[in-house]
Amino acid sequence: MPTLISPGKLLRGALLAALTLGGLTALPGRGEASSAELRKSLSGLAVDIKNRLAELGHKKLAVGQFIGSPHMPAHAGPGISLILKRELQKQGIAVKPRADVALAGEFVRLSAGPGKPSTFELRAKLVDKGDRALHEFHCGIVDPADIALILGFNGSLKPGTREDRLRELWERLGSPNAAVKGTRIYSGPGQPFAMELVVGGSPRKAVLEEMMPFVKIRPGESYAIRLHNHSNEDAAVTLAIDGINIYHFNQDPEKNGSVRNDHLVFVRKKSSTVVRGWYRKNGKSDAFLVTKYSQSAAGKLGVTSDVGAITALFRVARKKGSEPPPTVAAKRTGGVVNIADFKGPATGFGETVQEGYLTVGNQVLSPVSDVITVRYTRD
Repeated sequence: MPTLISPGKLLRGALLAALTLGGLTALPGRGEASSAELRKSLSGLAVDIKNRLAELGHKKLAVGQFIGSPHMPAHAGPGISLILKRELQKQGIAVKPRADVALAGEFVRLSAGPGKPSTFELRAKLVDKGDRALHEFHCGIVDPADIALILGFNGSLKPGTREDRLRELWERLGSPNAAVKGTRIYSGPGQPFAMELVVGGSPRKAVLEEMMPFVKIRPGESYAIRLHNHSNEDAAVTLAIDGINIYHFNQDPEKNGSVRNDHLVFVRKKSSTVVRGWYRKNGKSDAFLVTKYSQSAAGKLGVTSDVGAITALFRVARKKGSEPPPTVAAKRTGGVVNIADFKGPATGFGETVQEGYLTVGNQVLSPVSDVITVRYTRD
């Protein structure tokens, strides 16, 4: 069952627990397609943008796409854009589809010098209606899990220092070794976690195209995501489609009245669980449906980016008091892409499906150990 959990933190049992199908479990967490560290960085970026807009005499802003270089597509662009939009709104900035100034960005890999792993940053450019650059902002991204999600990584990351994990991440990106066995997709040969896409009640065959796992799903087809945990320990999974957490549209309130959309999925050891849709409320979800971009989740949220990818980030989850976890291609543009111009399919909202939840107890999460990304559409 999917369980919602806060990476690296102790969790208190609360609302949303486990989807009854396949033995799912859910807990509140901080697993939105980003870490708390990245959200803090984007919060600081929002403050800088607000100050610059004030200097220019503007209070409204259009937020466009966040892309990678042609060699590093940004799979999580919509998710990053959503977080930044929220932070801008907290600063009193009106985020509108049409405004006199707009923000667009790209992810860039930077050399850190001899013997050091590369660093990664988001460069956000403020432009006017004529695409004239007004200002450029820089936001460092240092969490290996954040980078793995943004780049659609496939691979495992060993416990260790951040520098060691970053070095391993870049090495694996240069030599991808995702593994496919029939319908199951693994981060690499012999790894304990797997993903399947289920269409029409049956797992659909996966293939490797240029070492990127791919499952063909046609527009109009609904699909479910089956997560497998073959390991001897429970796992917590951040599950994102086009960079958007599957619980982004959650409407169930916590005991304090707040609503959270940063949950994780819990998969018990030696078991699997099926996630059928975007969770809404009262145990009901909207089925994952491949549709035209304007009707997709990313399109409805007003963000554009490289879409058509599902990413699962796996962490070991242990009960409180147990042994502690280990230490820890898109076109470049200076402006904003109009979503009406985007032709590719993405995941939208299908029929309502029932997904009942249960609650699990306190958990401690390890750093991300495995990342699986699968594409379901071709560019």
